[in-house]
Amino acid sequence: MTVEIRAVSHEFQLESGETTAAIDQVDLQVADGEFVVLIGPSGCGKTTLLNLVAGLYAPTRGQVSIDGRPVSGIAASTGYMLARDSLYPWRSALDNVLLGLELRNVPQAEARERALACLDLVGLADFAGHHPAQMSQGMRQRVALARTFVIEPQLLLMDEPFGALDAQTKVLLEQQLMDLWERRRPTVMLVTHDLEEAVMLADRVIVCSARPCRIKEVLKVDFERPRRVDALRFNPEAQHLFERLWYSLKEENHD
Repeated sequence: MTVEIRAVSHEFQLESGETTAAIDQVDLQVADGEFVVLIGPSGCGKTTLLNLVAGLYAPTRGQVSIDGRPVSGIAASTGYMLARDSLYPWRSALDNVLLGLELRNVPQAEARERALACLDLVGLADFAGHHPAQMSQGMRQRVALARTFVIEPQLLLMDEPFGALDAQTKVLLEQQLMDLWERRRPTVMLVTHDLEEAVMLADRVIVCSARPCRIKEVLKVDFERPRRVDALRFNPEAQHLFERLWYSLKEENHD
C-alpha cells in the first residue's frame, strides 16, 4: 500500500480553549512495500503522525491518503503495534494472537492454524497456552508481533515496538521483525528513538524536527536485503549513517 501525506498540519485543543500545534505542513510519500522509520526529539509529533495515517483522527489541515484514497477511519488492512504489548491478561498467548482474526470473522479452524503458525515463527509455539503474567516482557512483545502479523496487514504502523526491551532482546526481535516483513513486504512506518535500530531496519529514515513536527531530513539506507541486524551493527557504513543521524538530532535538540 502507498501512503501519501500532503501538506498535513494538526493541532490539539487544550482545556483552556487554546490550541497547540503538533504537526506543521508535513509532506511525505511512502512507496508500496517500503520500510520507513521516523526519528525525532521526544514529543515532536511522530506518534501523532502515525495516528493520522491509522485514521484514529483527521488532520486539521491537509490530507492523508492510502492507495490514493483519503483516510477516513481505521482500515482492516492496517496493523498497529504499540510500545507496550497491550495483551489481554486473561487470554493465553494463542488467544491473544487469535483476537484480530476473530474480529475479522475468520473461520475458527483457519484462524487457529494461522495463529499457531505465527507463534511458531516468533519462537513461541511451546508457549501457546501461557498467559501474559507467565511470560517475560520480551516474550509478550513477541506475542504482540505475532498478533500484528497474523492479520497479514498491508500497512504496518509501529510505535516504539521494542523500546521497553533490553539490548539483546531488542536485537533478536528486530531480526524477527525483518524476517516476518520479508515474507510479505507490507508497507511499514515505524517510530523509534533508537538511531541504531533506524539504520538497521529502514529503507529510508525520516528525521523530524522539534515540535511542531516538520521533516528536517530524509536519509536513504541502501544495505542489501534480506538483512542480518547483528552483522550490520559492526558495518562501518552503518556507523557513518548512525553518526549522521546523531548530529542531525543533536542540532535539533540544541535548537
